[in-house]
Amino acid sequence: MTEFKDIKIIEIDMERSQKTLDVDNRRIHVHYELSTKPPSEWANIFMATHGRSNLYRQFQAKLSGKFIVLEMGTDEISQAIAPEYRPLLDEDVSETNRKYRQLLEERARNQVARDARSQRERETARQMLKRMIGKDDDSKK
Repeated sequence: MTEFKDIKIIEIDMERSQKTLDVDNRRIHVHYELSTKPPSEWANIFMATHGRSNLYRQFQAKLSGKFIVLEMGTDEISQAIAPEYRPLLDEDVSETNRKYRQLLEERARNQVARDARSQRERETARQMLKRMIGKDDDSKK
């Protein structure tokens, strides 16, 4: 199985977030930096997991490279960076890590089963060939 290291939220990237400030529309994208750019399947799981979380009801998220981006009104910024919201986002990331790890483990089990089946099929074919060759040798005598 491919080694997977849990993805974690590092911090809010204030510089990147400030660059997205749209004063006219009173919108901002708050960028939470992740420890690494997640694989696409992890991202899909995150979006599904986050879509069912309490945090989603407040702020819609998207993934962009190694960032979780929460789009919100400028009047909501204090809520998004409030101490009670970070644990909710951390929970979504932890749940995604758990589900992604389960997916990898299931794939590894399936691969082991496929490999074992292929080995059995090769062994059966080898035994059949051996019997056929043995029968042909007997008929030549």
